[in-house]
Amino acid sequence: YQSYLVVRADSPVHRVSQLRGLRFGFTSRRSSSSWIFPRAFLQQQGIDLEADLTPVELGSHDAAVDALRAGEVDVAAPSSDTLVTREALGPGDLRIVAQAGRIPFDCIAVRRGALPPDLLARVRYAVLRLNALNPEGRAALAGYMTIDGFVPASRAHYAAFPRERLSPPARVGYPVDDGGVPHGKQ
Repeated sequence: YQSYLVVRADSPVHRVSQLRGLRFGFTSRRSSSSWIFPRAFLQQQGIDLEADLTPVELGSHDAAVDALRAGEVDVAAPSSDTLVTREALGPGDLRIVAQAGRIPFDCIAVRRGALPPDLLARVRYAVLRLNALNPEGRAALAGYMTIDGFVPASRAHYAAFPRERLSPPARVGYPVDDGGVPHGKQ
């Protein structure tokens, strides 16, 4: 999925450089699509999200879009899933100013040594079979955002994550075992 910086269609903002001084609606400081990626993207553009904008924590992507529409914030960073599933980008309603980054979906992680190897192999096999190509997979994934299956992950899947030191509580770890299967923080 992706992170976008979105404004109302009637906003005078058309470029990232015009965002300084505006109210920035986001979900939480732990959100990849609403805080971590936009913050890193803006830093690359020479804009400090916390010093150059006024961050407004709204708790959810839907709330960020609603606050933007209501004029309570000037720019928001909803995920692409929110824009797609809510059909948030209606005709003449909102406008994308920039794409802040492409983000891998959440992973299913197992702490190293938490499961016996044979059970881990069976769980991995079952999860990788959950996909839109079979009826059982389609049924299981029907309510889960816009994904259509799972793939084995590697370091490359997470290479896009910003690596700079993030302010607490948004510090993120990216351990990956030698087999290329992500696992949780240890």
